[in-house]
Amino acid sequence: MDPSTMLLGHTLPQLTGESQFGQIAINDYLADFCGLIVTFPSSHHPVWLSELGILQKLSCQFEARQCRVVGLHIATLVQQRQFLQHVNDTHKAQPNFPIIADADAHLFHRLCLCQENAAECVADVYSLQFSATILIDLNHIIQSISYYPISTGRNFYETLRLVDALELANSHRVVTPCNWKMNDDVFIDPLLTNSDARALFPQGYHEIQPYLRLTSSTALEQYDAYYEENGEKQV
Repeated sequence: MDPSTMLLGHTLPQLTGESQFGQIAINDYLADFCGLIVTFPSSHHPVWLSELGILQKLSCQFEARQCRVVGLHIATLVQQRQFLQHVNDTHKAQPNFPIIADADAHLFHRLCLCQENAAECVADVYSLQFSATILIDLNHIIQSISYYPISTGRNFYETLRLVDALELANSHRVVTPCNWKMNDDVFIDPLLTNSDARALFPQGYHEIQPYLRLTSSTALEQYDAYYEENGEKQV
């Protein structure tokens, strides 16, 4: 990985640190799951407090999608413990996913979330002006990175939607339109030929343009049935 850049398609580096549950190696913790790394550049900030409360309430939905959540927090374990108590006091939610206390921002640097000379991002907790959300696939390949200013809370319902869309795209030859949600119609992969599309989607599709072919989510069941008869999926 380029020391100053982290891009989609890069492999997640080995990341190990101390969490509220003891030492954790993120790559081992994810095992055969997808992963969601959520960063919090400091403690005692109202936006991140609200995010942790919602993340805990949604954690079972991520688990149901075979996606494990990991927090990365510029704080000591003592600072983190106090902050997590505030989360519990205000949201009646004690995070059950590991949150690594990265007091010296070492892991933030490994993920290219601080500039190489940005030691001051530890000394001044508000000098890092964004939080990051990183989605990783089963092979620990980075699939999505988003950055939010510290003034604005993230929408983790959108993150769930992204997990669903990526899973669908990776397991079927489809892409999802703007504002797509589960059970909505999808587009057939524009790289798929019409002959292959007819074989994979026998229920049919609506062609608006050669690259714009719409099919229903129920057609994906027939897609799966096709591969059960004809061999392993090529995705």
